[in-house]
Amino acid sequence: MSQLKLPDLASGLLSRGKRYHELVVFADDLAEVAQLRIGELPLELTPLDHAGQHFSFREMNQDFMLEVSEDGVARLQKLDAPPKKRPVLQDEAPHGAVPSAALRTAVAKKGDGWAAGLVLGMLIGAPISKESNSRKVLTVRFHAPDRSWRTYDGGLVRWMKRELTASG
Repeated sequence: MSQLKLPDLASGLLSRGKRYHELVVFADDLAEVAQLRIGELPLELTPLDHAGQHFSFREMNQDFMLEVSEDGVARLQKLDAPPKKRPVLQDEAPHGAVPSAALRTAVAKKGDGWAAGLVLGMLIGAPISKESNSRKVLTVRFHAPDRSWRTYDGGLVRWMKRELTASG
């Protein structure tokens, strides 16, 4: 069941200042991805491509890009400037194919034993050094009662890093 909304992602990414520029979560945890799957375009989202993979929105006076990946992740990034709006054609197909694949993949990655209410993510920052592809990463858990993100250092960290960075 989707617990996150776009404002939750935005607040999670902005909560750590400028240290991190990306927040990655499993696609099935984001309510707007579920809407896209059934062909509904949430009012907050502006499509940036015909495939239904990249969207923009504005929250807390900041522009963001949301990428929905067939690898089962939803990736939020800050934008430095408002994105160019893409014309939407009247007969354009709904944006359901990529979100559908993303939801199926996320559910498969988590498996049957996934704890209800457990929402995990990763904040991703700049490369650690110029010579390395390794990035600063902070694993986080969404705390639904107060809609906040808290540091997560539980037993799923290694698995999270592997599964959430596969497409990035």
